[in-house]
Amino acid sequence: MYSIQQGDRQMKYFPKLKLYKASNVTYNPVTYQAYSYRWWRFVDMIDGKIIFNEYKYSMSTSRHQWKVRTLLDLLGIKIDCFVKVKEGIGSAGWKEKALATAYYDVASQEQINLIKSTLKVKLTNAEILEYIVEKRKE
Repeated sequence: MYSIQQGDRQMKYFPKLKLYKASNVTYNPVTYQAYSYRWWRFVDMIDGKIIFNEYKYSMSTSRHQWKVRTLLDLLGIKIDCFVKVKEGIGSAGWKEKALATAYYDVASQEQINLIKSTLKVKLTNAEILEYIVEKRKE
């Protein structure tokens, strides 16, 4: 493993920790998990597929996502599925929220099917409608 530098987008590899780190962002190449501020998980591996949460939580988190996405690309790691979940990967109900958000954002049927199959999640029409009504209140 080695450090990745591309302009000011640097993530340094720490061999003892087995982590890539930059300011308030970490990526673990063993578990395939990335965290912003040590609590908001935005990358994970589920059933052998890399999931990337591209929800724009804040400006700094967007920079963290960019750094990790660049790192994954430079390491040759392919992202299999993109989702948008405010609460982050692993939070309660995150899979259902990811699918409902895809419907809300009018994602392509291909993207919706990919989320369904990758996350193994289904929603009824009533659940989708309930989520859309809540989303519009925000």
